[in-house]
Amino acid sequence: MSNKHHRTEKNCLNCGFIVEKNYCSNCGQENVNLHESFWHLLYHSIGHYFHFDSKFGNSVVPLLTKPGYLTNEYNAGRRASHFPPISLYLFISFIFFILVLPGKKHKSEEKTENRSGQVHDLDIARKKIESDTTLSVSSKRKALSALKFGDRDNFNTKLTNGIDTTVEQYEKKQASLPVTKRDGYWKSAVKRKIIDIQNDGSTYSELILHNIPKMMFVLLPLFALILMFFFRNSGKFYVEHLIHAVYVHSFLFALIAISVILQKILPSGFSDWIQLISMIAMAWYVYKSIRVVYKNSRRRTIVKMFALLMAYGVLMVVSFLILTLTVVAVA
Repeated sequence: MSNKHHRTEKNCLNCGFIVEKNYCSNCGQENVNLHESFWHLLYHSIGHYFHFDSKFGNSVVPLLTKPGYLTNEYNAGRRASHFPPISLYLFISFIFFILVLPGKKHKSEEKTENRSGQVHDLDIARKKIESDTTLSVSSKRKALSALKFGDRDNFNTKLTNGIDTTVEQYEKKQASLPVTKRDGYWKSAVKRKIIDIQNDGSTYSELILHNIPKMMFVLLPLFALILMFFFRNSGKFYVEHLIHAVYVHSFLFALIAISVILQKILPSGFSDWIQLISMIAMAWYVYKSIRVVYKNSRRRTIVKMFALLMAYGVLMVVSFLILTLTVVAVA
């Protein structure tokens, strides 16, 4: 902030202490002029809301080009000139999930799309059967009869395989059975949930997808524990491993976000190349960051990196299963 916005008086307006330069040594408030211009107020407010100052630029560039550099800088205590690692992660992951996660569709719109797609597929199948000269009349009749199970007015008939298509239908059938032959509590709960998923699977999918950011945030400290296990002789504290985990994930999200943007603006023929280059860049970045932070040999770094990624992959699969089961259970 330029000097013209600072007060000439040396008393801090917040706590009353004497201000030697531009900031109060007691409370940290900047000794700024109260009568700011509109543009300065706007710039100041936006800058503080998003923390878009020189620290952001000083962090994003090395994050993308110098694996492990920010981790070492933070752990060495050189933090004032860089964006806080957690804030950087939250900002990048926010942009990432906006780009990657699909937007919500209105239920009726989605059902209409699914319905028209199924009708189209069934019509194509009928035409192929009717025009196939190699099939006998009886074979054609059987094939066309089988398609009726997927007729546009009975989409779920064949998929349900004896399972009721609505909860009301299931309850009615259960009520008609003798008490001894009715489903128990848990079996009944499972069947009701299956019916709900069949009728409104898109809602469950959206809930799962939109909870993935929370899952990834929870995985950060667990990934740090894995790092701590594999590099337990590095002499580093848990928080230092956690900072490394935060920066690595920030880079991965940033790279995937850039990849998604490039695939949207470039011709489709570039997509495979963009994905390949992104995967190579990810592997190189993880390797290089581990080598820079933990200073192992190339061979030990490669071996530990693959073991680390395998362990983290298993953890992600288990976490995703837990997330899915939780969403299904509580939705």
